[in-house]
Amino acid sequence: MEEHIFDLKNENLSLKKQLNNMEELYKKKIQLREDEIESLKESILEVEKSNNEIRLKERDLFNTKRMQLEEIKSLKHQVSLELNF
Repeated sequence: MEEHIFDLKNENLSLKKQLNNMEELYKKKIQLREDEIESLKESILEVEKSNNEIRLKERDLFNTKRMQLEEIKSLKHQVSLELNF
């Protein structure tokens, strides 16, 4: 009987160690996931920042193009007027 109790105690101790090991592994996995999530958030912020910069450049280019087209139109009109005289 005592041997059976001893075996059960050893088994219980072994199971506790396994549980502790599994808990540690689980905590490490959680930390890795949290780190991965944080890294992804940072990457998303960088991409959003880049997208905003691209939008601003695109808007600037569009405005520059519009101004140049207006200038070309004005120059064509001036040339046309000069040719008519």
